[in-house]
Amino acid sequence: MPFSSSKLHAQPTRHPHASAVGGYGRRAALFGAASALGLPALAQAGAASTVLAIGGSGAAVSTIPALQAALPQVEPAMELRVFPNLGSTGGIAALLAGAIDIAISARPLDARESQAGARSLVYARTALAFATHHETPVSAISMPDVLRIFAGTLTEWLDGNPIRIVRRPESSGDMRTLAAVSPALAQAIRAMWQRPGLRMAGNSHDSFDALQAIPGSFGVIALTHVLAARRRLTLLTLDGVTPTTAALRAGRYPIVKTFHVVTRADPSPAVVAFRDCLISATARPILMALGMNPENAEPAE
Repeated sequence: MPFSSSKLHAQPTRHPHASAVGGYGRRAALFGAASALGLPALAQAGAASTVLAIGGSGAAVSTIPALQAALPQVEPAMELRVFPNLGSTGGIAALLAGAIDIAISARPLDARESQAGARSLVYARTALAFATHHETPVSAISMPDVLRIFAGTLTEWLDGNPIRIVRRPESSGDMRTLAAVSPALAQAIRAMWQRPGLRMAGNSHDSFDALQAIPGSFGVIALTHVLAARRRLTLLTLDGVTPTTAALRAGRYPIVKTFHVVTRADPSPAVVAFRDCLISATARPILMALGMNPENAEPAE
């Protein structure tokens, strides 16, 4: 049922499993994690053959296995090794460290990443949807209610159960995308960051898991991630508009998550072949079936 603003409470919701994850401070740890996973060896193998190591935004990386169906028509010998839990910042950091061959990012490069030699190309967009646990008795929400949930003045669902926010790191592509929607939403997000005890999800996979597992959860998830994972989660209609590829393509759904394929400045022929596959006519129907709107490739450095 649609969500009403009838439940108003001044006290913030607390969750017993709150944790903290930083932004750029995670890079050193991510370099170490990449080494522990053996990613440098994979990158070297990719240079000698057509084995490519790919990591980054969980929402986009979750679609890579389906895209492998398109690869034989582009490069028959190409093999992909996918590392899904690095996040956009971690994926770019691992790429620049030589730990992986390709990063998939849900945000543009920052100045430091560009100066370090990263190059990016926009290849697709998807809806960034508000979501909740599948048993929450809500199917729709309004933007004013979203603002109040983030700010902490609306803390209960219609059935009286607490709204348990699952938030992402401030540097994540999801938070940047939300903050860019409007000054009011950016202000509500800043207020959310001042609230103690909220559940933190370090990457989109953790966010998906938390939204699915926590009763009364509330957060954001990419449409493509839900379709690729095929798990139970309620995507909320926003101001009467359902988050679908058709609504996104028509310009009716307002929150858009953009995906970038990121390479080093001197990509190998195999990396170029994969990048070209992402923007090919062969990949287009696969991307669309996974909730993405393919883009005409444009540099986004």
